Amino acid sequence: MNAFSRFAIVAAGLMVLPVLAIALAGLLGPSVVTRTSDRVIEAPVAKVWQGVTGWQLWAAKGDPMMPPVGSRSVEPATGSPAVIRYAIGQGQTWEQEVSVWEPEHAYAFRNRPKVGAAAAPMLMRFDLEPAGSGSVKVIFSTRLEPKTFMDKAFGVVFGLGIGTLEGYQRALLDGLESWAEGRSASASVN
Repeated sequence: MNAFSRFAIVAAGLMVLPVLAIALAGLLGPSVVTRTSDRVIEAPVAKVWQGVTGWQLWAAKGDPMMPPVGSRSVEPATGSPAVIRYAIGQGQTWEQEVSVWEPEHAYAFRNRPKVGAAAAPMLMRFDLEPAGSGSVKVIFSTRLEPKTFMDKAFGVVFGLGIGTLEGYQRALLDGLESWAEGRSASASVN
């Protein structure tokens, strides 16, 4: 066997590895991926609550991990959860189906599925606790709930494999903290 044949076999094998990894993640990955982070924010609870429920005020202001979040609209639906919609550019919206609304204490929502990787079913919850001296402890939980083979593969890679879920939570808490404390968002991004 000549050198070119050996190279071609090795190259073909290396191209199969990512496909095999995604297939294994989809087949063997956990049914739920959960991550919780917390942060003490030096701001009044009313200000932190305003930020937790009004992402258009601070999201994506200097953080490349967040899409630009535009105007907000709320669709209160009788007999079903309220839906909060944010314009995220190019005619698209990001929808939050509210499941918990306890002003200045707890807010939880489920992302409404869209097309693409960001559509993986995800539940986010923010709990606010007094932390003394006018500050607030924000406990932020994210729960990926894969429903399909690709959602499960995405959840494993996003949540476990490369630690991106932790980075996502950190970016959100950095942005919220900077806004609530009156600093520029880019100043707190590590």
